[in-house]
Amino acid sequence: MTDINSVVIAGRLVKNAEYRTVGQTTQAKFSLAVRKSHKTENGWEDEVSYIDVQAWGRMAENTEGRLTQGTKCTVKGTLKQERWEQDGHRREKVYIVAELIDAPKEQANGF
Repeated sequence: MTDINSVVIAGRLVKNAEYRTVGQTTQAKFSLAVRKSHKTENGWEDEVSYIDVQAWGRMAENTEGRLTQGTKCTVKGTLKQERWEQDGHRREKVYIVAELIDAPKEQANGF
């Protein structure tokens, strides 16, 4: 059996995407706030997760100006885990490497 690493997520941008050049490649970094509602004894309650995303190359370039705070965005990609040591402590982070980003040019504010 082959392992599968694929994720699709939809949410709203927490803040404007950050762009930078790494070597000769453009990188975009942003976070999505993803809301999930679940029922409790007192009714419905929202739980929000904040998911980090990175886009590279042409995909990052094509999103410039569209990934602004509050914009609804759908991302398809793969999960990547980075591990490092800092001040004697092991650190790790999991984020999505985008393969497809769907973010309309018009903005939708709020949740």
